[in-house]
Amino acid sequence: MGCSLAAALGVLVHVEVTRQTVATAHEKALGTLHDVSRASEAGEALPRDAGLDPVGLPRTLRALVVSGQRGTYRRDAVGVGWVSG
Repeated sequence: MGCSLAAALGVLVHVEVTRQTVATAHEKALGTLHDVSRASEAGEALPRDAGLDPVGLPRTLRALVVSGQRGTYRRDAVGVGWVSG
């Protein structure tokens, strides 16, 4: 019984930490998007790591955006990327 309770509690904690991490990343991304959009509309230079329709944008991510959907692109430490929509 004690092991089952500990396992269930561990799963709940893991799920909540994951949810908080995703929410924080989402808020940060939206803040960055807002700042870059504002700079673009004001005719200011964009930050070095920002771009509008960048050349290196993966085709699958571009297709999602063109179709009106949202997508996520992530590149790992060795440069392998993936896209999800």
